[in-house]
Amino acid sequence: MTGPAEAPQLPFHIGFDSTAGQLVLSMTFGVAPTQNAPTKVVRTLDQVAVEIALHHHEARLQQHLTRYLAEAAVRRLGADPHRLEAAVQALSDPHSTTPIGRILRGPAAVSG
Repeated sequence: MTGPAEAPQLPFHIGFDSTAGQLVLSMTFGVAPTQNAPTKVVRTLDQVAVEIALHHHEARLQQHLTRYLAEAAVRRLGADPHRLEAAVQALSDPHSTTPIGRILRGPAAVSG
């Protein structure tokens, strides 16, 4: 394999097998020590187009889900939308040490 195109801090790797002239996609799922890293070989441009279309579709569905979850939390659970977004950002930041309850409810929140 030569010419890897890695996405920094993302759980996938796209390599190129120059001998076979094909892309090799590896995606990591789960948390160590039970991680699973299946590999998919993409041999043609047609397959690349299908893979891209599938991932676009999944991403669109995930965007809708996150929007509807946030709307439901605000409408039904009384969440502050700005605090909710800050909590989501903190959960996405591996360096964040602020308790999520404190972000969602303010400094007087009891840690649990």
